[in-house]
Amino acid sequence: MKFNHAEDKSHLLAPILKPIFLAYDTLPCGDVDTFSKLEKNNVENEPYFIVLMLIAGLLKAIPSELGATLCTLYMYSRLAHSVTFCTMPYIGAAPRTLTYLPGLVITIFVCFSVLSGSAAE
Repeated sequence: MKFNHAEDKSHLLAPILKPIFLAYDTLPCGDVDTFSKLEKNNVENEPYFIVLMLIAGLLKAIPSELGATLCTLYMYSRLAHSVTFCTMPYIGAAPRTLTYLPGLVITIFVCFSVLSGSAAE
C-alpha cells in the first residue's frame, strides 16, 4: 500500500506505520477520504449537542444527573456511529443509522427541554 495523499506522506508517524500499511492491503477504516467524511460528520453534529447541553445546564432545564447520563449516552452513540461509519463498506449502512438515532433522539430531547424548560419540573 502506498501513500496516496500528501497528508499521509508528511505525517509524523508515517515511517513507523508504513510496515503495518504494507502488511495489510486495506485497513478496516478505509483511507484519508473516509476519515475526512467522518470528521465532517462529527463537526456537523457534536458542537450543537455541546452548546445545547451548556444552555440546558445554565438554564437548569435538565437535572444534573440526567444531563450527565444523556452526555454519556450521546458519547457512546457517537463513538459507535464513528466505528460503523468507518466500517460501513464491510457491514452496510443500517448499523450506521441505528447508532446515529440514539444521539439524534437525545439531541432533540435536550432541545425541547431547553425550549420548554419543563424537564426539570
